[in-house]
Amino acid sequence: MVVEPSQTRRESIERLGARTLDPTALEVPAFIADHTQDRHADF
Repeated sequence: MVVEPSQTRRESIERLGARTLDPTALEVPAFIADHTQDRHADF
């Protein structure tokens, strides 16, 4: 997963096969915590 606020860059990243998160539309820390069972993520 890649956190990226720019829609243009998110679209480019997604074409490469990665999942993107829009930090302007989503609370990223809570999303990551939910999807990792509170183990959080490497950066």
